[in-house]
Amino acid sequence: PDDEWLVMEQINDRKLLRFIRITPVLIIGLATLAIIGVMFNDNRIESQESLESLRAELLTQQKTRIQQEVDSVYQQLMYEKNRTEESLKKEIKSRVYEAHDIATSIYKENKNKSEAEITKLITTALRSIRFNNGRGYFFAYKLDGTNVLLPHLSHFEGTSRWEMQDSRGSYIIKDLAAIANQQ
Repeated sequence: PDDEWLVMEQINDRKLLRFIRITPVLIIGLATLAIIGVMFNDNRIESQESLESLRAELLTQQKTRIQQEVDSVYQQLMYEKNRTEESLKKEIKSRVYEAHDIATSIYKENKNKSEAEITKLITTALRSIRFNNGRGYFFAYKLDGTNVLLPHLSHFEGTSRWEMQDSRGSYIIKDLAAIANQQ
């Protein structure tokens, strides 16, 4: 029986030695796997956060760049608009002086004729004149609002347009007559 006990004790000692040798390796291996898993997960989360941050920064940069481009285009359009308006104002002013010179010349050469005949000569001379690529034309009203010349709506000629209003409710002919009387 002592031999059996000795054999059993040797077997238990071997098992214990094997356990002592394998257990630390297993514990270290499991701990290493756990640490690697945690680090991998942390790196994955950090990468996702970094990617989202990068996306947000890129989106902000693109929005800023697009806004700057829109502002630049807007400034260019406003510059072109102002330049075009000034150019058109100068051209229209020149054309009005030209029409005035034509009317004055016709009047001076026909002083002996009646007002109706002189008006007819002036309107005939100005009726077909177009400018601004065919979009501009001359029109004329008497100070009482009677239409004298309106080439594109000639059926209104000879009628009073005194009460005519624009889309904002302003009286167009009344306002023009007031300007003419002041200047």
